[in-house]
Amino acid sequence: MKQSRKTIPFFIIVILLAIILRTATISHESLWGDEAWTMKFASTSTGDLIHQAREDVHPPLYFLTIHYWINIFGTSEASLRFPSLLFSLISMYLFYRLCKRLNINPLPTTALFALSLSGLIYAQETRSYALIVLLTIWMIHSLIKLRQENKGLTELIIANTLLLYTHVFGMVAVLTAAAVLYFSFPKKEALSPTLLAAFIAPFILYLPWFIPFIKQMYHFLPLLTERLATNTHGIISPLIFYLLTVVGIILAILLVIYKHRHDEFSLLTYYQKIIIFCQQHILLFTAGWILFFSLAYHFFATTNPFVRYPLFLIPLIYLTLGFIIAHHERIARIFVIFSFILLAINVTHIDRYDWRNATNYALGFQDNKTLYGFEYAGTSYQLFDYYASKTTPSIQEQMVKLRYLEITPDEHGINREHEITLPPNQIDPLKRYVLIISKLRPGDQSQYEQILATTHLQTQSRNFKDVRIVVFEPKG
Repeated sequence: MKQSRKTIPFFIIVILLAIILRTATISHESLWGDEAWTMKFASTSTGDLIHQAREDVHPPLYFLTIHYWINIFGTSEASLRFPSLLFSLISMYLFYRLCKRLNINPLPTTALFALSLSGLIYAQETRSYALIVLLTIWMIHSLIKLRQENKGLTELIIANTLLLYTHVFGMVAVLTAAAVLYFSFPKKEALSPTLLAAFIAPFILYLPWFIPFIKQMYHFLPLLTERLATNTHGIISPLIFYLLTVVGIILAILLVIYKHRHDEFSLLTYYQKIIIFCQQHILLFTAGWILFFSLAYHFFATTNPFVRYPLFLIPLIYLTLGFIIAHHERIARIFVIFSFILLAINVTHIDRYDWRNATNYALGFQDNKTLYGFEYAGTSYQLFDYYASKTTPSIQEQMVKLRYLEITPDEHGINREHEITLPPNQIDPLKRYVLIISKLRPGDQSQYEQILATTHLQTQSRNFKDVRIVVFEPKG
């Protein structure tokens, strides 16, 4: 795109607005479960953190970063999320430089990248996804630099190694980049000693974590298949997932065999054809983009695992978009305006757990006869504690009087730290129970409500975003 000077201020202002929205609304939403888990995980000693990471589904790099960060800056919402904000801002700058290196008009493409819904959401979340995007951009930038100038090998090795130690999907990102290289260039070029070193060295550096990685996969795959089944209403069951995985491996092997026999085969050729086709049908492409993201807004505007896990693909998506709109300045502005509208809608709505207001409401019932009960949700206790301790000093002093318990539907509950497991036969008919329920759909009733309803009267109920407070008073 030969950009007119009149539009340069427009795209600069848009990028600045994206930065302002990220920064000004960093504490707009309450922390949610995964963020509470990050805080708890990072609040231990370094040794304990490494030990716990071996039993978790994620490598330790991001948690170590947050560990040292909160030791200096504390655990306020803004402090917990600031590293992700910083990673996001650095990503914008590095993405701009990547666009220039690829001869894509950098301002409109960077503006669109800055306005992505996922870019804002994960710039304001105490999780590793903003760091993954940054490292992916760094990896691509270093790879292009290595191919263009034969410089940047050390940068590429570092970026790939950090990706491996940041998230289990970091390995997918590195392997994807290696596969794209192999299937896009002649074998002598793709398998050059320099490129082999760039992708083999990180895995050698990853060897100390390889055994924990195998354990993590053992825990992560059942979690992934469970979420797939839940979010697809059983269409992609664990069996279907593993069958698709086997089919994918077979297809990959066949593709390698085909590449071995037809060295001239290149994914870049097909990629270029797709770009040209979209450019030739730019109005249809624009309408399709706007329609898709309008209909799928809520899918991309929440912390959906099927958005955040493959988030490393976001830079490639926006680079592709930059190529497509390269000669269409007006179309670029339409994309920018549409993206900004979606972003503005997102920052004015609470899309996830409103623990801040729910906790303040629940604390209004606190007295000597009140017990706080939680449905089974691993981080509800931590989130309630977090916001209760930050309300007022007087509430913080009363925290020692608060009792947190989990009501279990049978006699075999499992005690966990800071929790009291309470079978139904131990419910005190003279105590008030404030039941805090999360993750239930509207209209659903918790099994714990049914248990308490046998001995108490439900007197109050109030819904917050993804959290419901139900108050049960003694019948007497």
